Amino acid sequence: MSPGLSFGSGPAQTRGAVSLRRWHVDDDAAVLISGCGDPEVARWMPRMPHPYSDTDAASFMHVAETGWTEGTLAAFAVVGNGEVVGSVSFSVVDPNVPEVHGGYWALAEHRGKGFITAALLMVVDWALSELQVARYELRTDPANTASCAVARNAGFDEEGLIRCAYGRRDGELGELISWSRTMK
Repeated sequence: MSPGLSFGSGPAQTRGAVSLRRWHVDDDAAVLISGCGDPEVARWMPRMPHPYSDTDAASFMHVAETGWTEGTLAAFAVVGNGEVVGSVSFSVVDPNVPEVHGGYWALAEHRGKGFITAALLMVVDWALSELQVARYELRTDPANTASCAVARNAGFDEEGLIRCAYGRRDGELGELISWSRTMK
């Protein structure tokens, strides 16, 4: 693989009431701060700054734009019924291996409505078919039942438990379930 993927125009833009678009610095800072600042999102994403500030949002959008240009990070605002409801993204793990690691979150008032699952399906289908990614991996804490349900509903196979896989905010080491979808 080259240093990054060529994202072109991105994945299919709509599936039912759900659409994808890239994050816009001028329009999306408030929703990004709200979503990433949510204690439930922060609980499962300990490397994300918390509390989440204007500076963090601007930094993320810069990183997302650079990642898109370099083909190393594809980050999307998920729009459901006309408003941003969450985020779906993936990053290239190793430019020499056709594998990506994905993540997602939803604003509290939009959880459990299927928006993130639909968005994840659009992004995964694009990555596996058009970008020729061989493996799309997710990792979820087993206690994060909502995130596990999204992975399951998007057709990911549960591969196993990774022990001592990440540092939680409480200082303890947490376990992660590895999920994957592959082109074969």
